[in-house]
Amino acid sequence: MAAIVIRRLGNNVRVLEQNESTIREDRGAGITVGSAAQEFFKTYDLTRKPYYVVCPGFNFLDSESKVKRHLKRPMSNSTWNNLYYRLRANFDAHRSEVCENPPTLPKNQGDGVMQMGAKVTNITNGGEDVIVEYREASKGILKSVRADLVIAADGASSTIREILLPDTKRTYSGYFAFRGIVSENDVSQEVRKLLGSKVNAYSYTGGYILW
Repeated sequence: MAAIVIRRLGNNVRVLEQNESTIREDRGAGITVGSAAQEFFKTYDLTRKPYYVVCPGFNFLDSESKVKRHLKRPMSNSTWNNLYYRLRANFDAHRSEVCENPPTLPKNQGDGVMQMGAKVTNITNGGEDVIVEYREASKGILKSVRADLVIAADGASSTIREILLPDTKRTYSGYFAFRGIVSENDVSQEVRKLLGSKVNAYSYTGGYILW
């Protein structure tokens, strides 16, 4: 998102992505699209196509899969894949199954480069700019690039955070989560009828299930 905004302001943007492939096979599970994200896409999404479905409410189920409480709270849900490829289409006109015909990007914006297989290894003060060092996965060699602004978005095990904030350690929060997707065709009609278009939740001792 930041890359799109900064590029639209007329700046050249290079994204260093450690994954070598643009395919996101493991990120299809659902995500709620909040008001801030909707405002972002309203402003910057040039595809102008729907990217979420609206769930009319929230069901809390008992151990017999019966609805014990219904919360009338509409939620806008999408998938990581959908959002990722839509952002790519708006950043560098990347073509995908989600966006087969990427929009024509504004001519008055800066250049945008999505560099795959580039894992950041270090950042140093270059005086008037910042030097970002990275390893090129395809050749295994170290390279560097200079930038006026660096945004660290390299995940929970952030290399840049470890460099800048060495005393800040990643600790176990006390829980873990499994995420996944399943096609509607692979579940029974009874389950499909139960789930419907609502968000459903079942709580049990020590955890809960959302779908």
